[in-house]
Amino acid sequence: MKITIIVLISILSVANATAQVVFDRPGSEKKKGNSNVFASFQASLGLISPVAVNQYIADKIDNLTKGSTYFYQGSSEIAISGSINFAVLYRLKNNFQISAPVEYTGASKTILVDRSRLHFSMGRISFGAIGSYLIPLQNETAFYAGVGLLYQLMWFEKVGATKLGPRVELGFTRFGQRNDVEFFIHFDSAAGINKQSNNSPHSIDFSGVYLGSRIVF
Repeated sequence: MKITIIVLISILSVANATAQVVFDRPGSEKKKGNSNVFASFQASLGLISPVAVNQYIADKIDNLTKGSTYFYQGSSEIAISGSINFAVLYRLKNNFQISAPVEYTGASKTILVDRSRLHFSMGRISFGAIGSYLIPLQNETAFYAGVGLLYQLMWFEKVGATKLGPRVELGFTRFGQRNDVEFFIHFDSAAGINKQSNNSPHSIDFSGVYLGSRIVF
């Protein structure tokens, strides 16, 4: 918790120190207007391993079938999640930007058990702040690295959990005349404790590595 608080204070301190200077990046002279406020939309896929949720699913199947189980798509484990994200970005001086994202992430698994279909799903809504530093390259491109904090609201079936966790992101930006296109990889720490764990998973975990693309407009 101390580390996440320090990261958030660092992001806000840098933003406050540079908030009155417009971000000057390659290709910015081609944009219409002089605003340094942008919006973005992104989609990504993540590799996750929600151990408690997967164990809950496996135990439920064992209790229902006593070992005579046919798994749809070969496994009972949730391992892949999908996310969509909308954010407002503010670009500052020294190639620094800060974004305020709102994100939805979902994951599910459908299993056939003795000709019956079981469906399990988990979800997450995240919001927070991420600070990034861009390193300009050639031909109106840039590499960037970012770190931030996201507050996670997570659920599985009828139980929920929360978590304030960090995100670390690396990416590549291609600046365009109208829109910028970015490709990124990020890691989330997002394991929340279920405080109502009777007959349900003791935690809900969206921690993992995510790959995706983003359009900035």
